Amino acid sequence: MGQTLKFLLPVKIGDTITATGEITKVVPEKKIAYMKTTVVNQRGELVIDGEATVMATK
Repeated sequence: MGQTLKFLLPVKIGDTITATGEITKVVPEKKIAYMKTTVVNQRGELVIDGEATVMATK
C-alpha cells in the first residue's frame, strides 16, 4: 500500500545485501499491517531504513 525509505549508505556493484521486513503493528478490522524495513550490506551496515504499510491476509 505504501513505503518510505531513507538511503543511508551507497550500495556498490558486488555488494551482497539482505532485506528484512518486521511486522510492528496489525490493525485486523482494516486488514492492514505496518512493517519496519531494513537493508544491510555484507559488513552488517544499515544501508536503507524504512517503513511499509501492507494488506494483511489474516
